Amino acid sequence: MKKLPLQLLATAATLTVGLSAMGSAVATEKTLAPTNSDTVVQNIEFRADLSSATVKAALQGYDVEQLSNHTGSLLGTHQTAQKLAAKGIVITKESPYGSDFSAAPEAAATPSPLPNRVKNNSYETYFGGYKTIAAYQKLATDIAAAYPEFAQYVDYGDSWQKAKGQTGHDLFALRITANAQQSSDWQNNTNHKPRFVFSGQIHAREIIGSEFVSRFTADILNGYGTDPEATALLDSTEVWVVFGSNPDGIATVEKGLKTAATTSSGDGNPAANNTAWQRKNMDTDGYTGGSSDYTSSQPGVDLNRNWLTGWGGQGTSTDPSDQSYRGKSALSEPESKQQADFFTQLFGKHPVSNSSPAPSTTQGTVLNLHSYSNLVIYPYAYDNTVIPPNIAAIKNLGFRQSFYNNFATGAAGDVIYNAAGGDIDTIYQQNGVPAYTWEIGTSSQGGFFPAFSRTEGLYNKYRGGIFYTANAAAAPYKTPAGPTVTTLTATRNGDKSVSIKATANDNAFGTNPSNSKPSAQNVTAAEYSIGTLPAAAGNGTSLSLTDGTANSTTESFNGTTAALADGKQTIFVRTKDADGNWGPAKAIFVS
Repeated sequence: MKKLPLQLLATAATLTVGLSAMGSAVATEKTLAPTNSDTVVQNIEFRADLSSATVKAALQGYDVEQLSNHTGSLLGTHQTAQKLAAKGIVITKESPYGSDFSAAPEAAATPSPLPNRVKNNSYETYFGGYKTIAAYQKLATDIAAAYPEFAQYVDYGDSWQKAKGQTGHDLFALRITANAQQSSDWQNNTNHKPRFVFSGQIHAREIIGSEFVSRFTADILNGYGTDPEATALLDSTEVWVVFGSNPDGIATVEKGLKTAATTSSGDGNPAANNTAWQRKNMDTDGYTGGSSDYTSSQPGVDLNRNWLTGWGGQGTSTDPSDQSYRGKSALSEPESKQQADFFTQLFGKHPVSNSSPAPSTTQGTVLNLHSYSNLVIYPYAYDNTVIPPNIAAIKNLGFRQSFYNNFATGAAGDVIYNAAGGDIDTIYQQNGVPAYTWEIGTSSQGGFFPAFSRTEGLYNKYRGGIFYTANAAAAPYKTPAGPTVTTLTATRNGDKSVSIKATANDNAFGTNPSNSKPSAQNVTAAEYSIGTLPAAAGNGTSLSLTDGTANSTTESFNGTTAALADGKQTIFVRTKDADGNWGPAKAIFVS
Protein backbone atom coordinates (compact mmCIF):
# COMPACT_ATOMS: atom_id res chain seq x y z
CA MET A 1 0.00 0.00 0.00
CA LYS A 2 1.16 3.56 -0.32
CA LYS A 3 2.02 5.57 2.68
CA LEU A 4 1.11 9.06 3.51
CA PRO A 5 4.50 10.63 2.78
CA LEU A 6 4.72 13.92 0.98
CA GLN A 7 7.29 13.67 -1.80
CA LEU A 8 7.26 16.63 -4.16
CA LEU A 9 9.04 17.62 -7.33
CA ALA A 10 11.29 20.65 -7.09
CA THR A 11 14.81 21.88 -7.68
CA ALA A 12 17.76 20.29 -6.02
CA ALA A 13 17.86 23.07 -3.46
CA THR A 14 16.02 22.61 -0.18
CA LEU A 15 13.27 25.18 0.25
CA THR A 16 11.62 26.28 3.46
CA VAL A 17 8.14 27.74 3.49
CA GLY A 18 5.66 28.59 6.21
CA LEU A 19 2.49 26.63 6.73
CA SER A 20 -0.66 28.69 6.53
CA ALA A 21 -3.94 28.27 8.28
CA MET A 22 -6.68 26.69 6.22
CA GLY A 23 -7.68 28.95 3.38
CA SER A 24 -4.51 31.02 3.13
CA ALA A 25 -0.93 30.29 2.21
CA VAL A 26 1.56 32.81 3.53
CA ALA A 27 5.24 32.13 3.06
CA THR A 28 7.26 33.12 6.10
CA GLU A 29 10.77 32.46 4.81
CA LYS A 30 10.94 31.86 1.10
CA THR A 31 8.25 31.34 -1.46
CA LEU A 32 8.41 28.44 -3.84
CA ALA A 33 9.73 29.70 -7.13
CA PRO A 34 9.06 27.80 -10.36
CA THR A 35 11.23 24.72 -10.28
CA ASN A 36 12.55 21.92 -12.45
CA SER A 37 9.65 19.48 -12.59
CA ASP A 38 12.01 16.64 -13.39
CA THR A 39 13.45 16.45 -9.88
CA VAL A 40 11.48 14.67 -7.20
CA VAL A 41 11.64 15.99 -3.67
CA GLN A 42 10.43 14.71 -0.35
CA ASN A 43 10.48 15.58 3.35
CA ILE A 44 7.67 17.95 4.20
CA GLU A 45 6.94 19.69 7.45
CA PHE A 46 3.63 21.35 8.23
CA ARG A 47 2.41 23.63 10.94
CA ALA A 48 1.74 22.07 14.30
CA ASP A 49 -1.64 23.70 14.83
CA LEU A 50 -3.15 21.80 11.91
CA SER A 51 -4.94 18.72 13.17
CA SER A 52 -4.09 15.29 11.84
CA ALA A 53 -7.61 15.02 10.43
CA THR A 54 -7.21 18.31 8.55
CA VAL A 55 -3.92 17.26 7.05
CA LYS A 56 -5.16 13.81 6.03
CA ALA A 57 -8.28 15.30 4.45
CA ALA A 58 -6.20 17.77 2.44
CA LEU A 59 -3.90 15.00 1.25
CA GLN A 60 -6.74 12.79 0.01
CA GLY A 61 -5.82 11.52 -3.45
CA TYR A 62 -2.18 12.57 -3.28
CA ASP A 63 0.67 10.10 -3.40
CA VAL A 64 1.78 10.20 0.21
CA GLU A 65 4.66 7.94 1.17
CA GLN A 66 5.17 8.74 4.83
CA LEU A 67 3.24 10.71 7.44
CA SER A 68 4.15 11.11 11.08
CA ASN A 69 3.03 13.86 13.43
CA HIS A 70 3.71 17.04 11.43
CA THR A 71 6.18 15.73 8.90
CA GLY A 72 5.97 13.48 5.90
CA SER A 73 6.93 12.96 2.29
CA LEU A 74 4.93 12.82 -0.92
CA LEU A 75 5.34 12.73 -4.68
CA GLY A 76 4.38 15.70 -6.79
CA THR A 77 5.62 18.83 -8.55
CA HIS A 78 5.75 22.52 -7.82
CA GLN A 79 2.16 22.60 -9.04
CA THR A 80 1.32 20.01 -6.39
CA ALA A 81 2.73 22.32 -3.75
CA GLN A 82 0.58 25.18 -5.06
CA LYS A 83 -2.54 23.02 -4.92
CA LEU A 84 -1.79 21.98 -1.37
CA ALA A 85 -1.18 25.59 -0.36
CA ALA A 86 -4.70 26.42 -1.50
CA LYS A 87 -5.88 23.83 1.03
CA GLY A 88 -3.76 25.31 3.80
CA ILE A 89 -1.00 22.71 3.58
CA VAL A 90 2.05 24.80 2.77
CA ILE A 91 5.39 23.10 2.41
CA THR A 92 7.92 24.28 5.00
CA LYS A 93 10.80 22.19 3.74
CA GLU A 94 11.57 20.51 0.45
CA SER A 95 14.46 18.22 -0.34
CA PRO A 96 15.25 16.46 -3.60
CA TYR A 97 14.16 12.86 -3.83
CA GLY A 98 17.19 10.79 -2.93
CA SER A 99 18.94 13.54 -0.98
CA ASP A 100 18.79 11.54 2.24
CA PHE A 101 19.75 8.18 0.76
CA SER A 102 22.61 6.56 2.61
CA ALA A 103 25.50 4.90 0.84
CA ALA A 104 24.63 1.49 -0.53
CA PRO A 105 26.95 -1.45 0.19
CA GLU A 106 30.24 -0.88 -1.63
CA ALA A 107 30.67 -4.47 -2.74
CA ALA A 108 29.35 -5.28 -6.19
CA ALA A 109 25.86 -6.75 -6.06
CA THR A 110 25.91 -10.52 -6.32
CA PRO A 111 23.17 -12.07 -8.47
CA SER A 112 19.97 -13.04 -6.73
CA PRO A 113 20.21 -16.65 -5.56
CA LEU A 114 18.36 -19.24 -7.62
CA PRO A 115 17.10 -22.70 -6.72
CA ASN A 116 19.98 -25.10 -7.33
CA ARG A 117 18.36 -27.08 -10.14
CA VAL A 118 17.84 -23.93 -12.26
CA LYS A 119 20.95 -22.00 -11.17
CA ASN A 120 22.57 -22.35 -14.59
CA ASN A 121 19.56 -20.90 -16.40
CA SER A 122 19.59 -17.30 -17.61
CA TYR A 123 16.96 -14.77 -16.53
CA GLU A 124 16.60 -11.24 -17.83
CA THR A 125 17.36 -8.53 -15.28
CA TYR A 126 17.16 -4.75 -15.07
CA PHE A 127 18.40 -2.01 -12.73
CA GLY A 128 21.46 -3.87 -11.54
CA GLY A 129 19.99 -7.33 -10.95
CA TYR A 130 16.22 -7.22 -10.40
CA LYS A 131 14.45 -9.82 -12.52
CA THR A 132 11.85 -8.68 -15.05
CA ILE A 133 8.27 -9.88 -14.78
CA ALA A 134 8.87 -12.01 -17.90
CA ALA A 135 11.89 -13.56 -16.17
CA TYR A 136 9.80 -14.32 -13.08
CA GLN A 137 7.28 -16.17 -15.21
CA LYS A 138 10.07 -18.15 -16.86
CA LEU A 139 11.60 -18.83 -13.44
CA ALA A 140 8.27 -20.10 -12.10
CA THR A 141 7.75 -22.48 -15.03
CA ASP A 142 11.37 -23.64 -14.85
CA ILE A 143 11.06 -24.39 -11.13
CA ALA A 144 7.85 -26.33 -11.69
CA ALA A 145 9.61 -28.42 -14.36
CA ALA A 146 12.81 -28.94 -12.37
CA TYR A 147 11.14 -29.62 -9.01
CA PRO A 148 8.01 -31.67 -9.81
CA GLU A 149 7.99 -33.17 -6.32
CA PHE A 150 7.94 -29.68 -4.80
CA ALA A 151 6.45 -27.16 -7.19
CA GLN A 152 3.40 -26.51 -9.34
CA TYR A 153 2.84 -23.55 -11.66
CA VAL A 154 -0.67 -22.06 -11.54
CA ASP A 155 -2.09 -19.51 -14.00
CA TYR A 156 -5.01 -17.81 -12.23
CA GLY A 157 -5.98 -15.14 -14.76
CA ASP A 158 -5.03 -12.37 -17.17
CA SER A 159 -3.91 -8.80 -16.63
CA TRP A 160 -5.94 -5.81 -17.84
CA GLN A 161 -3.87 -5.40 -21.00
CA LYS A 162 -4.08 -9.08 -21.88
CA ALA A 163 -7.84 -9.11 -21.24
CA LYS A 164 -8.13 -6.21 -23.70
CA GLY A 165 -6.23 -8.08 -26.41
CA GLN A 166 -3.05 -6.09 -25.91
CA THR A 167 0.31 -7.67 -25.12
CA GLY A 168 -0.41 -8.03 -21.43
CA HIS A 169 0.56 -10.76 -19.02
CA ASP A 170 -0.63 -13.86 -17.24
CA LEU A 171 -1.41 -13.71 -13.54
CA PHE A 172 0.50 -16.61 -12.04
CA ALA A 173 1.57 -18.19 -8.78
CA LEU A 174 3.91 -20.98 -7.76
CA ARG A 175 2.80 -23.62 -5.27
CA ILE A 176 5.70 -25.05 -3.24
CA THR A 177 5.39 -27.93 -0.79
CA ALA A 178 6.85 -31.38 -0.17
CA ASN A 179 5.13 -34.12 -2.19
CA ALA A 180 3.44 -31.59 -4.45
CA GLN A 181 3.22 -34.10 -7.28
CA GLN A 182 1.16 -36.50 -5.16
CA SER A 183 -1.35 -33.75 -4.31
CA SER A 184 -1.62 -31.71 -7.49
CA ASP A 185 -5.37 -31.14 -7.06
CA TRP A 186 -4.73 -27.91 -5.19
CA GLN A 187 -8.28 -26.61 -5.67
CA ASN A 188 -9.50 -29.34 -3.31
CA ASN A 189 -6.48 -29.10 -1.01
CA THR A 190 -6.00 -32.84 -1.15
CA ASN A 191 -2.93 -32.75 1.09
CA HIS A 192 -4.89 -30.84 3.78
CA LYS A 193 -1.91 -28.62 4.54
CA PRO A 194 -2.29 -25.04 5.80
CA ARG A 195 -1.36 -22.37 3.26
CA PHE A 196 0.93 -19.36 3.34
CA VAL A 197 0.74 -16.79 0.50
CA PHE A 198 3.69 -14.47 -0.07
CA SER A 199 3.40 -11.79 -2.75
CA GLY A 200 5.01 -8.60 -4.00
CA GLN A 201 4.58 -5.60 -6.26
CA ILE A 202 0.87 -4.94 -6.26
CA HIS A 203 2.24 -1.38 -6.56
CA ALA A 204 4.48 -1.71 -9.57
CA ARG A 205 7.25 0.69 -8.61
CA GLU A 206 7.84 -0.99 -5.22
CA ILE A 207 10.42 -3.25 -6.77
CA ILE A 208 12.03 -4.82 -3.71
CA GLY A 209 8.93 -6.90 -2.90
CA SER A 210 9.30 -9.33 -5.78
CA GLU A 211 13.01 -9.68 -5.06
CA PHE A 212 12.20 -10.76 -1.49
CA VAL A 213 9.71 -13.31 -2.84
CA SER A 214 12.36 -14.63 -5.23
CA ARG A 215 14.97 -14.94 -2.48
CA PHE A 216 12.52 -16.73 -0.20
CA THR A 217 11.67 -19.18 -2.98
CA ALA A 218 15.33 -20.08 -3.45
CA ASP A 219 15.80 -20.15 0.32
CA ILE A 220 13.18 -22.83 0.98
CA LEU A 221 13.92 -24.99 -2.06
CA ASN A 222 17.68 -24.99 -1.50
CA GLY A 223 17.18 -25.44 2.22
CA TYR A 224 15.01 -28.53 2.04
CA GLY A 225 16.91 -31.39 3.65
CA THR A 226 19.73 -29.14 4.92
CA ASP A 227 17.96 -26.34 6.78
CA PRO A 228 15.58 -27.64 9.47
CA GLU A 229 13.38 -24.53 9.26
CA ALA A 230 12.89 -24.75 5.50
CA THR A 231 12.42 -28.52 5.65
CA ALA A 232 9.82 -28.38 8.40
CA LEU A 233 7.98 -25.61 6.56
CA LEU A 234 7.64 -27.51 3.28
CA ASP A 235 6.75 -30.77 5.05
CA SER A 236 3.91 -29.10 6.94
CA THR A 237 2.73 -26.19 4.78
CA GLU A 238 1.83 -25.18 1.25
CA VAL A 239 3.75 -22.05 0.32
CA TRP A 240 2.27 -19.98 -2.49
CA VAL A 241 4.48 -17.29 -4.00
CA VAL A 242 3.25 -14.53 -6.30
CA PHE A 243 6.25 -12.75 -7.77
CA GLY A 244 4.28 -9.77 -9.07
CA SER A 245 0.57 -9.02 -8.63
CA ASN A 246 0.58 -6.14 -11.13
CA PRO A 247 2.52 -7.41 -14.16
CA ASP A 248 1.45 -4.73 -16.66
CA GLY A 249 2.51 -1.97 -14.31
CA ILE A 250 5.72 -3.79 -13.43
CA ALA A 251 6.71 -4.04 -17.12
CA THR A 252 6.15 -0.29 -17.41
CA VAL A 253 8.42 0.38 -14.43
CA GLU A 254 11.12 -1.85 -15.91
CA LYS A 255 11.21 0.23 -19.09
CA GLY A 256 11.45 3.43 -17.10
CA LEU A 257 14.27 2.26 -14.85
CA LYS A 258 16.38 1.29 -17.85
CA THR A 259 16.86 5.01 -18.56
CA ALA A 260 16.48 6.44 -15.05
CA ALA A 261 19.16 8.42 -13.30
CA THR A 262 20.70 7.07 -10.13
CA THR A 263 22.08 8.71 -7.04
CA SER A 264 25.71 8.42 -5.97
CA SER A 265 24.53 5.49 -3.84
CA GLY A 266 23.25 3.63 -6.88
CA ASP A 267 19.59 4.06 -5.91
CA GLY A 268 17.07 5.01 -8.57
CA ASN A 269 16.28 8.71 -9.01
CA PRO A 270 13.93 8.87 -12.01
CA ALA A 271 12.81 12.15 -13.51
CA ALA A 272 9.20 13.09 -12.92
CA ASN A 273 8.21 12.20 -16.46
CA ASN A 274 9.76 8.73 -16.23
CA THR A 275 7.39 5.77 -16.28
CA ALA A 276 9.39 4.16 -13.47
CA TRP A 277 6.96 5.99 -11.18
CA GLN A 278 4.07 3.79 -12.36
CA ARG A 279 2.20 2.60 -9.28
CA LYS A 280 -1.09 1.34 -10.73
CA ASN A 281 -2.12 -1.18 -13.34
CA MET A 282 -2.37 -0.01 -16.97
CA ASP A 283 -6.15 0.44 -17.26
CA THR A 284 -6.49 3.55 -19.45
CA ASP A 285 -10.28 3.85 -19.14
CA GLY A 286 -11.11 7.44 -18.20
CA TYR A 287 -7.51 8.61 -18.22
CA THR A 288 -7.01 11.72 -20.33
CA GLY A 289 -3.33 12.38 -19.73
CA GLY A 290 -2.26 15.94 -20.36
CA SER A 291 0.53 16.06 -17.80
CA SER A 292 4.19 15.21 -18.08
CA ASP A 293 4.37 14.66 -14.34
CA TYR A 294 4.14 10.90 -14.05
CA THR A 295 4.49 11.04 -10.28
CA SER A 296 1.07 12.62 -9.90
CA SER A 297 -0.74 11.84 -13.15
CA GLN A 298 -0.63 8.38 -14.70
CA PRO A 299 -3.00 5.81 -16.18
CA GLY A 300 -4.40 2.93 -14.24
CA VAL A 301 -6.28 1.89 -11.13
CA ASP A 302 -4.58 1.51 -7.77
CA LEU A 303 -5.04 -2.22 -7.24
CA ASN A 304 -4.69 -1.78 -3.50
CA ARG A 305 -7.70 0.55 -3.46
CA ASN A 306 -9.85 -1.69 -5.67
CA TRP A 307 -10.70 -4.55 -3.33
CA LEU A 308 -14.09 -5.03 -1.73
CA THR A 309 -13.83 -4.13 1.95
CA GLY A 310 -14.21 -0.39 2.51
CA TRP A 311 -14.05 0.35 -1.22
CA GLY A 312 -14.47 4.06 -1.98
CA GLY A 313 -13.54 5.17 1.53
CA GLN A 314 -10.63 7.03 3.02
CA GLY A 315 -7.34 7.37 1.16
CA THR A 316 -8.87 6.85 -2.28
CA SER A 317 -9.59 9.07 -5.27
CA THR A 318 -12.27 9.25 -7.98
CA ASP A 319 -9.87 10.85 -10.48
CA PRO A 320 -8.44 8.29 -12.96
CA SER A 321 -5.16 10.21 -13.13
CA ASP A 322 -4.52 10.14 -9.38
CA GLN A 323 -2.14 7.65 -7.80
CA SER A 324 -4.84 6.37 -5.46
CA TYR A 325 -7.63 6.08 -8.06
CA ARG A 326 -9.97 3.39 -6.76
CA GLY A 327 -11.56 2.32 -10.05
CA LYS A 328 -15.19 2.49 -11.13
CA SER A 329 -16.32 -0.18 -8.68
CA ALA A 330 -14.95 -2.67 -6.20
CA LEU A 331 -12.96 -5.41 -7.95
CA SER A 332 -13.41 -3.70 -11.30
CA GLU A 333 -9.89 -4.70 -12.34
CA PRO A 334 -9.05 -8.21 -13.53
CA GLU A 335 -5.91 -8.25 -11.38
CA SER A 336 -7.80 -7.63 -8.14
CA LYS A 337 -10.94 -9.59 -9.06
CA GLN A 338 -9.06 -12.69 -10.17
CA GLN A 339 -6.71 -12.59 -7.22
CA ALA A 340 -9.67 -12.28 -4.84
CA ASP A 341 -11.22 -15.32 -6.53
CA PHE A 342 -7.87 -17.10 -6.27
CA PHE A 343 -7.72 -16.47 -2.52
CA THR A 344 -11.22 -17.90 -2.16
CA GLN A 345 -10.04 -21.02 -3.98
CA LEU A 346 -7.11 -21.27 -1.58
CA PHE A 347 -8.88 -20.51 1.69
CA GLY A 348 -12.61 -20.86 1.04
CA LYS A 349 -15.32 -18.33 1.74
CA HIS A 350 -15.55 -17.57 5.47
CA PRO A 351 -17.06 -14.09 5.95
CA VAL A 352 -16.14 -12.30 9.16
CA SER A 353 -18.37 -9.83 11.00
CA ASN A 354 -18.49 -8.31 14.47
CA SER A 355 -20.87 -11.05 15.53
CA SER A 356 -19.01 -13.79 13.65
CA PRO A 357 -15.22 -13.75 14.09
CA ALA A 358 -12.99 -16.15 12.25
CA PRO A 359 -12.83 -19.44 14.18
CA SER A 360 -9.74 -20.03 16.30
CA THR A 361 -9.16 -23.17 14.21
CA THR A 362 -8.70 -21.12 11.01
CA GLN A 363 -5.60 -22.01 8.99
CA GLY A 364 -3.62 -19.83 6.61
CA THR A 365 -1.60 -16.62 6.56
CA VAL A 366 -0.95 -13.97 3.90
CA LEU A 367 1.97 -11.53 3.66
CA ASN A 368 2.09 -8.84 0.99
CA LEU A 369 5.21 -6.73 0.46
CA HIS A 370 5.26 -3.02 -0.30
CA SER A 371 7.78 -0.23 0.14
CA TYR A 372 8.69 1.85 1.97
CA SER A 373 8.55 3.11 5.64
CA ASN A 374 9.32 0.00 7.74
CA LEU A 375 5.78 -0.89 8.81
CA VAL A 376 3.79 -4.01 9.64
CA ILE A 377 0.15 -3.25 8.83
CA TYR A 378 -2.79 -5.42 9.80
CA PRO A 379 -6.59 -5.10 9.27
CA TYR A 380 -8.51 -2.95 9.15
CA ALA A 381 -6.58 -0.65 6.85
CA TYR A 382 -9.73 1.08 5.61
CA ASP A 383 -10.66 2.55 9.01
CA ASN A 384 -8.64 2.11 12.19
CA THR A 385 -11.70 2.92 14.30
CA VAL A 386 -13.35 -0.30 13.09
CA ILE A 387 -11.93 -3.10 15.21
CA PRO A 388 -11.69 -6.63 13.77
CA PRO A 389 -13.38 -9.24 15.97
CA ASN A 390 -10.11 -11.23 15.99
CA ILE A 391 -8.02 -8.18 16.90
CA ALA A 392 -6.11 -9.75 19.81
CA ALA A 393 -4.90 -12.67 17.70
CA ILE A 394 -4.22 -10.42 14.69
CA LYS A 395 -2.08 -8.15 16.85
CA ASN A 396 -0.21 -11.10 18.33
CA LEU A 397 0.94 -12.28 14.92
CA GLY A 398 1.68 -8.74 13.72
CA PHE A 399 3.89 -7.95 16.70
CA ARG A 400 5.59 -11.34 16.46
CA GLN A 401 6.58 -10.33 12.93
CA SER A 402 7.96 -7.01 14.09
CA PHE A 403 10.05 -8.75 16.75
CA TYR A 404 12.19 -9.83 13.80
CA ASN A 405 12.13 -6.61 11.78
CA ASN A 406 11.49 -3.89 14.41
CA PHE A 407 8.91 -2.20 12.17
CA ALA A 408 6.17 0.02 13.59
CA THR A 409 3.08 -2.20 13.84
CA GLY A 410 -0.64 -1.49 13.72
CA ALA A 411 -3.70 -0.83 11.61
CA ALA A 412 -2.90 1.47 8.71
CA GLY A 413 -4.53 4.48 10.35
CA ASP A 414 -2.52 3.88 13.51
CA VAL A 415 0.90 3.87 11.87
CA ILE A 416 0.39 5.96 8.75
CA TYR A 417 -3.11 6.63 7.36
CA ASN A 418 -6.36 4.85 6.49
CA ALA A 419 -6.50 3.36 3.01
CA ALA A 420 -9.76 1.80 1.89
CA GLY A 421 -10.19 -1.00 -0.63
CA GLY A 422 -6.98 -2.83 0.25
CA ASP A 423 -6.28 -6.51 -0.22
CA ILE A 424 -5.54 -7.46 3.40
CA ASP A 425 -8.94 -6.24 4.62
CA THR A 426 -10.86 -8.22 2.01
CA ILE A 427 -8.78 -11.37 2.54
CA TYR A 428 -9.47 -11.21 6.26
CA GLN A 429 -13.13 -10.22 6.01
CA GLN A 430 -14.12 -12.56 3.19
CA ASN A 431 -11.79 -15.54 3.73
CA GLY A 432 -11.24 -15.33 7.49
CA VAL A 433 -7.45 -15.48 7.13
CA PRO A 434 -5.15 -12.95 8.84
CA ALA A 435 -3.34 -10.92 6.18
CA TYR A 436 -0.52 -8.42 6.61
CA THR A 437 1.32 -5.75 4.66
CA TRP A 438 4.99 -5.01 5.17
CA GLU A 439 6.35 -1.67 4.00
CA ILE A 440 10.04 -2.44 3.52
CA GLY A 441 12.88 0.04 3.79
CA THR A 442 13.23 3.74 4.38
CA SER A 443 14.03 6.78 2.30
CA SER A 444 17.66 6.45 3.41
CA GLN A 445 17.70 2.86 2.12
CA GLY A 446 16.80 3.77 -1.42
CA GLY A 447 13.09 4.54 -1.19
CA PHE A 448 11.16 2.93 -4.04
CA PHE A 449 14.21 2.03 -6.08
CA PRO A 450 16.93 0.67 -3.78
CA ALA A 451 20.20 -0.31 -5.41
CA PHE A 452 20.20 -4.04 -5.99
CA SER A 453 23.23 -4.31 -3.73
CA ARG A 454 20.97 -3.46 -0.78
CA THR A 455 18.59 -6.38 -1.29
CA GLU A 456 20.65 -9.23 0.14
CA GLY A 457 21.29 -7.49 3.44
CA LEU A 458 17.67 -6.41 3.82
CA TYR A 459 16.32 -9.87 3.07
CA ASN A 460 18.68 -11.53 5.53
CA LYS A 461 17.73 -8.97 8.15
CA TYR A 462 13.98 -9.59 7.82
CA ARG A 463 14.00 -13.28 6.87
CA GLY A 464 13.03 -14.46 10.35
CA GLY A 465 9.72 -12.62 10.29
CA ILE A 466 8.80 -14.16 6.94
CA PHE A 467 9.46 -17.66 8.21
CA TYR A 468 7.54 -16.98 11.42
CA THR A 469 4.49 -15.83 9.42
CA ALA A 470 4.70 -18.89 7.17
CA ASN A 471 4.99 -21.27 10.12
CA ALA A 472 2.02 -19.62 11.82
CA ALA A 473 -0.28 -20.75 8.98
CA ALA A 474 -1.17 -23.94 10.88
CA ALA A 475 -2.84 -22.02 13.70
CA PRO A 476 -2.53 -18.24 13.13
CA TYR A 477 -5.09 -17.32 15.78
CA LYS A 478 -3.49 -19.58 18.42
CA THR A 479 0.27 -20.16 18.33
CA PRO A 480 1.40 -16.49 18.13
CA ALA A 481 -0.11 -16.04 21.60
CA GLY A 482 2.47 -18.52 22.93
CA PRO A 483 6.21 -18.10 23.53
CA THR A 484 8.79 -18.01 20.77
CA VAL A 485 11.68 -20.48 20.93
CA THR A 486 14.63 -18.16 20.34
CA THR A 487 17.54 -20.60 20.71
CA LEU A 488 17.69 -24.38 20.30
CA THR A 489 20.56 -26.87 20.36
CA ALA A 490 20.60 -30.65 20.11
CA THR A 491 23.75 -32.68 20.76
CA ARG A 492 24.13 -36.43 20.12
CA ASN A 493 25.67 -38.24 23.08
CA GLY A 494 27.85 -41.35 23.06
CA ASP A 495 24.91 -43.57 24.07
CA LYS A 496 22.92 -42.22 21.06
CA SER A 497 20.66 -40.12 23.25
CA VAL A 498 20.34 -36.40 22.45
CA SER A 499 20.75 -33.51 24.87
CA ILE A 500 18.37 -30.64 24.14
CA LYS A 501 18.70 -27.05 25.31
CA ALA A 502 16.17 -24.35 24.47
CA THR A 503 15.36 -20.78 25.41
CA ALA A 504 11.88 -19.31 24.96
CA ASN A 505 10.62 -15.75 25.18
CA ASP A 506 6.96 -14.82 25.55
CA ASN A 507 7.91 -11.16 25.22
CA ALA A 508 9.24 -11.66 21.68
CA PHE A 509 7.08 -8.86 20.28
CA GLY A 510 8.00 -5.73 18.40
CA THR A 511 7.98 -2.67 20.60
CA ASN A 512 6.73 0.09 18.32
CA PRO A 513 4.36 1.49 19.42
CA SER A 514 4.96 0.27 22.94
CA ASN A 515 1.44 1.14 24.13
CA SER A 516 -0.04 -1.27 21.59
CA LYS A 517 2.30 -4.22 22.13
CA PRO A 518 0.57 -7.37 23.44
CA SER A 519 1.29 -8.31 27.03
CA ALA A 520 3.68 -11.13 27.89
CA GLN A 521 3.30 -13.94 30.42
CA ASN A 522 5.81 -16.09 32.23
CA VAL A 523 7.05 -19.09 30.27
CA THR A 524 6.05 -22.19 32.20
CA ALA A 525 6.65 -25.37 30.18
CA ALA A 526 8.45 -26.88 27.19
CA GLU A 527 8.20 -30.14 25.29
CA TYR A 528 9.96 -31.91 22.45
CA SER A 529 8.93 -34.43 19.82
CA ILE A 530 10.76 -36.33 17.10
CA GLY A 531 9.60 -36.92 13.54
CA THR A 532 8.79 -35.27 10.24
CA LEU A 533 6.09 -33.13 11.87
CA PRO A 534 5.85 -31.88 15.46
CA ALA A 535 3.49 -33.57 17.88
CA ALA A 536 0.27 -31.71 18.63
CA ALA A 537 0.67 -29.10 21.37
CA GLY A 538 0.66 -30.76 24.77
CA ASN A 539 1.45 -34.23 23.39
CA GLY A 540 5.23 -34.02 23.43
CA THR A 541 7.79 -35.09 26.03
CA SER A 542 8.45 -32.54 28.74
CA LEU A 543 11.70 -30.64 29.14
CA SER A 544 12.86 -29.30 32.51
CA LEU A 545 13.24 -25.68 33.55
CA THR A 546 16.96 -25.00 33.80
CA ASP A 547 16.60 -22.88 36.96
CA GLY A 548 13.68 -24.90 38.29
CA THR A 549 11.30 -21.93 38.53
CA ALA A 550 8.89 -20.47 35.98
CA ASN A 551 9.08 -16.84 37.05
CA SER A 552 10.09 -14.95 33.92
CA THR A 553 8.90 -14.15 30.39
CA THR A 554 12.17 -15.71 29.21
CA GLU A 555 13.11 -19.18 30.41
CA SER A 556 15.61 -21.89 29.51
CA PHE A 557 14.87 -25.61 29.36
CA ASN A 558 16.87 -28.79 28.97
CA GLY A 559 16.42 -32.53 28.72
CA THR A 560 17.80 -35.72 27.25
CA THR A 561 16.04 -38.11 24.91
CA ALA A 562 16.27 -41.87 24.94
CA ALA A 563 18.71 -43.44 22.48
CA LEU A 564 17.72 -42.54 18.92
CA ALA A 565 18.34 -44.45 15.72
CA ASP A 566 21.44 -43.58 13.72
CA GLY A 567 21.10 -41.01 10.98
CA LYS A 568 19.58 -37.55 10.83
CA GLN A 569 16.62 -36.91 13.13
CA THR A 570 14.38 -33.87 13.35
CA ILE A 571 13.59 -32.64 16.84
CA PHE A 572 10.85 -30.09 17.49
CA VAL A 573 10.51 -27.96 20.62
CA ARG A 574 7.58 -25.79 21.61
CA THR A 575 6.86 -23.89 24.83
CA LYS A 576 3.88 -22.72 26.85
CA ASP A 577 3.10 -19.57 28.83
CA ALA A 578 1.22 -19.05 32.09
CA ASP A 579 -2.05 -18.49 30.22
CA GLY A 580 -1.77 -21.97 28.69
CA ASN A 581 -0.82 -20.76 25.20
CA TRP A 582 1.50 -23.08 23.31
CA GLY A 583 3.73 -21.28 20.82
CA PRO A 584 4.93 -22.56 17.43
CA ALA A 585 7.33 -25.49 17.24
CA LYS A 586 10.94 -24.86 16.26
CA ALA A 587 12.89 -27.55 14.41
CA ILE A 588 16.50 -28.67 14.60
CA PHE A 589 18.44 -31.50 12.94
CA VAL A 590 20.69 -33.88 14.83
CA SER A 591 22.91 -36.45 13.13
